[in-house]
Amino acid sequence: MINISHHGAVSGSCHELSIIPSNRSYPSSGILIDCGLFQGADPLTTKP
Repeated sequence: MINISHHGAVSGSCHELSIIPSNRSYPSSGILIDCGLFQGADPLTTKP
């Protein structure tokens, strides 16, 4: 079974895609997707 879990709130949220084999009740592996690294204005493109 494939499971998608949501972690976090509106800002700083990410999703976890995990694989649960049919012979287990817990995930055997997973990967985090859509995790934001920056919040707010980009300091390299924002003029003072």
